[in-house]
Amino acid sequence: MALARWRNQNKVIEARPPGILEFHTDAVAVWRTGKRTEARYEHRYEIRSEGTGSRVAYRLRQTAIANPPLRMRLPLMRTLTHRVMIPRFSRRGFANLLRSAEFRGSRGGPVHTSLARPE
Repeated sequence: MALARWRNQNKVIEARPPGILEFHTDAVAVWRTGKRTEARYEHRYEIRSEGTGSRVAYRLRQTAIANPPLRMRLPLMRTLTHRVMIPRFSRRGFANLLRSAEFRGSRGGPVHTSLARPE
């Protein structure tokens, strides 16, 4: 559980309907100790038609971080954070985004979303 609130600023890098959306996030967290963590994340969505629906591929890449919290500095914790925790939280947000898009696209019809594990 984070003991700081992250403040994010997003910038769209590429938007080509209907298939590409990329944006970068500059994030800052100020911890109780007064230390600041600053990071940059790149988000890219690639969407293509498949059957009666679409396949959405999502890539999240951390490209910079200054003063990372302890859980992102210690070798075992860093691995756990990057391989388990970040994908878990990203998956939840990604699923919510897909549900919202499907809901809007179907004008309120049923929602059928499945998330395949990355290959």
